[in-house]
Amino acid sequence: MKQFLSIARIICVMAVLSAAALQAGGIFPVNLECDAWQNPLGMDDPYPRLSWQVVATNAAERSQSQTAYEIQAASSIALLSSNEPDLWDSGRVSGQPIFVTYGGSALASVQQVFWQVRVWDANGVASGYSSVSTWTMGLLNAADWQGSWLVPPASINSGMPIFLRQFKVNPGLQRALVYICGLGQYELSANGAKVGNALMAPGWSLYPETCLYDTLDLTSQLTNGNNALGAMLGNGMYNVPATTNYTKFTGSFGPPKLMAQIYLFYTNGTSQVIASDTNWVTTNGPITYSHVYGGEYYDARLWPTGWNQAGFTAAGWPAAVVTSGPGGILRGESRAAPPMVAMQTLLPIHTNILEANSLVYDLGQNATIIASLTTHGPAGAQVVITPAELTNSDGTVNRESCGGGTASWQYTLAGTGSESWTSRFFYHGGRYLQVTLNPAAGSSQLPSLDALSGVEIQGASTNTGNFSCSFPLFNNIRTIIRWSQANNLASILTDCPHRERLGWQGQSHENGPALRYEYDMRRMVAKAMQDMADSQTRAGTGLVPDISPEVTVFSGEFRDTPEIGSSVIQLSWQQYLFTGDDTLLRTYYTAMTNYFQYLNGQAVNYFLNYPNGLGDWYDCCAP
Repeated sequence: MKQFLSIARIICVMAVLSAAALQAGGIFPVNLECDAWQNPLGMDDPYPRLSWQVVATNAAERSQSQTAYEIQAASSIALLSSNEPDLWDSGRVSGQPIFVTYGGSALASVQQVFWQVRVWDANGVASGYSSVSTWTMGLLNAADWQGSWLVPPASINSGMPIFLRQFKVNPGLQRALVYICGLGQYELSANGAKVGNALMAPGWSLYPETCLYDTLDLTSQLTNGNNALGAMLGNGMYNVPATTNYTKFTGSFGPPKLMAQIYLFYTNGTSQVIASDTNWVTTNGPITYSHVYGGEYYDARLWPTGWNQAGFTAAGWPAAVVTSGPGGILRGESRAAPPMVAMQTLLPIHTNILEANSLVYDLGQNATIIASLTTHGPAGAQVVITPAELTNSDGTVNRESCGGGTASWQYTLAGTGSESWTSRFFYHGGRYLQVTLNPAAGSSQLPSLDALSGVEIQGASTNTGNFSCSFPLFNNIRTIIRWSQANNLASILTDCPHRERLGWQGQSHENGPALRYEYDMRRMVAKAMQDMADSQTRAGTGLVPDISPEVTVFSGEFRDTPEIGSSVIQLSWQQYLFTGDDTLLRTYYTAMTNYFQYLNGQAVNYFLNYPNGLGDWYDCCAP
């Protein structure tokens, strides 16, 4: 019987092992990683790369180095503890490798692997074994997805849909996982509580080539007996409809849809699979408008109280309809960037009252934010929030730098007392929030805004560097640069968080070294390489377009500029120079050589003939 453990239980075991292991050797392995993730879920590379760091066990050993290692991998911690690894024992391997490819027994979908490593120092003394780390496999083959893509029936056509699946859990639940892809974006809840901390999931991709799925641990949120799983969908980059609000482009890969697969593992060795099918029911949700550029409208009157909790009576909810997907391969953690998460809450530092129903809040910092509010008032009253980077002389927000046009969060009150809400599927770069309070139809009573904040969000790439000096100007410059970098760390490295939000890849390699001094960019760059490979034109041309994923197709130099398209070569080379990891060079070698041949076809006497290239963008296009 396979043993499955939650992360919390693993941490307890790791603490016990570490204390004893530190007593041996001059160095000790720490920070174990599987493909640059710590304890990841949903690894869909059957042979992931394992890495670690070594630390000296005391100050006198700081000049020590690793001369050999041994990796053990097993299906349970108990087998590692008894020195009986049933999946892999590398034996003692000489050298100082940075990334070691897993070389054990073939792994299956959903399988959990526990592993540890020990190292030998320059004196030939072995350390104790490291703390135990783990990874869980994703779904390795298309056939492993037992369910179907789901959409609401034609009768559910107002706003964004919500989906509900109720199911029973038997006694003795040991571990529960869900593999899920909600397009364009989704938020999952189990028994009424949000699952995980990711926002704007899954990451944007070129959907006819790649659809990213997430793997989430449900164990702590399920109980014996009746349970409920609820999913809300937003459009994201997957579906950009025409709108009177601001938009950069329009286009669609299809209507919002969902695919999910729940695994329940029990202590008696049995398991269940609950896949997305017509046992899921659906209805119109409270999000009445979802647009990646235009905003998000939420009508709290449409929230079905208790809809995502066990025992809810979904009378009148139709069954979900089986449909086809957008065509892309479902890929897991091995091709994903770090998820977007909430970093901090920015509270207003100043409020400018323009009129009784119009106020402008200053958050004190341009940042990538989602709006969060608390309000009370009559049902049907509205709070409209318009973000911007600048203000006009009269104090109103100025959206010229945001591309002009309207973009807003809109919250319609349910009239149930104090109401709190945080946007789910629309973010915007800005410092100023102009609030307009509107009465309900047929009423003159305005709602009261009790609290408003901007929740700063960014991709959860780990901080790797810091800088400070005695000259305040340099410190301030670095702070400004870091804010700019943070504001563009989404599931792709965006060009701006307020106007385009597109993956112009030139910025990825041109700003790559600076980014790497601030953040661990390994996962972000790995996803960017997959995005470029997906977006590379077929039929032998080899063109890598300027933006990837290429969710919209530009023309001329806006699609074909070598100083941008060459990121497919330069990014992988930077990854190797900064980390010693040659995986991207090997994985995307064909994409790189195809692009080089494409450029070679444009060259005259080995010089590129690009009269319409963007060149230096500012110098090229400034008046």
